[in-house]
Amino acid sequence: MKPTPNPKDPYSTPHQGSESDDKQFKKLDEIKATLGIYSPIALIPGFKKLIAVPYQKILIVRTGLSISSELLTPNNQTTLDFIPVGSSTPISLPVRVVRVCEYPNPDDEYGMPTNTVLIEWQPINTLLGESNKPFGTFVDDKSRIAAGGQIENLIVQDPPNNRPGPPIVTVEAAEDIPLPDGFFVEDSDFTIHPPQGTVGDSTNPIVAVLDTGIKTQFNHDDGTTTNQYPDSSQPSRMKSFKLAQVGAESTNVLNKNGYSPVTNYLRASQDSDPVADRAYRNISTLTRLSVLSNEKILNSPYDDHLITNGEEVRGRHGTTISAIINQKSTAAVLPVKIFNHGGQGTLYDLLCGLNYVLACHGDNFKVRVVNLSLAGQFHYDAYKLLYAKFRALHKAGIWTVAAAGNRKITDDETSRRELKMNVTAPPPRFDPSANTSTREVWNLFPACFAGDPELSVITVTTVRKSPDKDVALQPKSPTSIWVLIGTLLGIVFSLFKSPKKFTVTPVYKTVNNYGKSFVSVGVVEPLTKVFKNANSGLNTTSFAAAFFSAKLADYLKDNATANRQRILDDLTFRGEMFSNNEIADNRLICYE
Repeated sequence: MKPTPNPKDPYSTPHQGSESDDKQFKKLDEIKATLGIYSPIALIPGFKKLIAVPYQKILIVRTGLSISSELLTPNNQTTLDFIPVGSSTPISLPVRVVRVCEYPNPDDEYGMPTNTVLIEWQPINTLLGESNKPFGTFVDDKSRIAAGGQIENLIVQDPPNNRPGPPIVTVEAAEDIPLPDGFFVEDSDFTIHPPQGTVGDSTNPIVAVLDTGIKTQFNHDDGTTTNQYPDSSQPSRMKSFKLAQVGAESTNVLNKNGYSPVTNYLRASQDSDPVADRAYRNISTLTRLSVLSNEKILNSPYDDHLITNGEEVRGRHGTTISAIINQKSTAAVLPVKIFNHGGQGTLYDLLCGLNYVLACHGDNFKVRVVNLSLAGQFHYDAYKLLYAKFRALHKAGIWTVAAAGNRKITDDETSRRELKMNVTAPPPRFDPSANTSTREVWNLFPACFAGDPELSVITVTTVRKSPDKDVALQPKSPTSIWVLIGTLLGIVFSLFKSPKKFTVTPVYKTVNNYGKSFVSVGVVEPLTKVFKNANSGLNTTSFAAAFFSAKLADYLKDNATANRQRILDDLTFRGEMFSNNEIADNRLICYE
């Protein structure tokens, strides 16, 4: 028996295009419940793990052409030739323009002016046949779609497995309980308050945080609400967020205090189409959005990420990321909300968020770093589209700090993954669900972009000293290193002088994903909490990335032209690591 549809979710089952067995239906519904997803979701044919919104496509559309106008007009309906997966015969398919990104792509990204457009179509059996396939390729004989510029609207599946403590809680945080065991997504408390705090001046570096948004209004014990919160290190001292504000001279940027391009939220607004977006307007958990205009939603990157087990409230992932950056650097934060209240995002919203950052970046407002505490599995077509975007960031001189991804909290340490890409040539392809030997390939993006010298991406993981207090005995003459397990030798060497030929050094091991080709830096635990009452379990790569973003932003303030090697040389030290836990050059940085 298939799961009972959720009355709050007009799109709960069936999932056209996915495997139809009961187990697969149940799994997809669990993902939807966990992430607060209200769109339909389906597995992309040929892949075991890639989930997308079916009957949707992201197109890179050429602008400045009269023939492109019908694809660049929101809510417009037009017709395109479509070849469904598994077919070689094109059909004429009516499509609707769901959204045109508020910020176009840089002109040099595709060698011409373009914009990123989201379209959708209805499952019409008379056109698609009994198989009713929701995936395929559009054939554009009018050359409106840029070469290689179309992709399924993939679900970006992190940061839901990261569990920050909320800024304000009524009970002390208990042990981490991974979703969905005991926790569920709370209704959105989205509000249109723009971020409030201290506006950074021109001397402050700027970090764009693409995440669940930022919450800057906090309730206090005396019943007041202010934009200040108690610092974890000095609970008696109150802090305000240091925020970036785009200057008036940037006339092409409408959203001065941040940006909230969550498409599903816009489809639930008062400006949405009463027919085509009816299902989104009727979602009970998002009813507060129905009285808001698109303009207000786009201007309010509010962090409504909330999960609960009935007693304990957690969430505010983006708020915690922003607090780490503020507390560990002089940087001002530019909040960009690309994840919904359940921590779920789409590839389209990520692309819109990055376009906003590129539009903000200019002579008088320089974004030094983009913090991306997310890690999603993408196929090669998505890789190509994302690669073009990260090349644009690289050309603009903007560094990206990416999370390496986390192991499942309930699994043993073997659930950590070594980041790899099983690229084959020709043509270059890779399959995120394929296997190499007996190990699963685990390509995660943007983490795996760090292996490309043509991109400015640094991927960060978490490491800790060996719990067994392992020590490395290294002869001073250049020979091999032996790792001896046990505390006794360490105690002996701490009480007595080491033998002349040996030195004692700590040995580190990764806590989460690792890899010598794609992981650049390990942040040494413990990672301390940043809110007075929040739990201190910040050991995931999301928060490690935020720490490094803070350090990198401060560094680039005076070293804007530094290359990757110089950055790593100046900010990190080389540590000794277990051979099966290594990262690139074993570069480490301590949190404090």
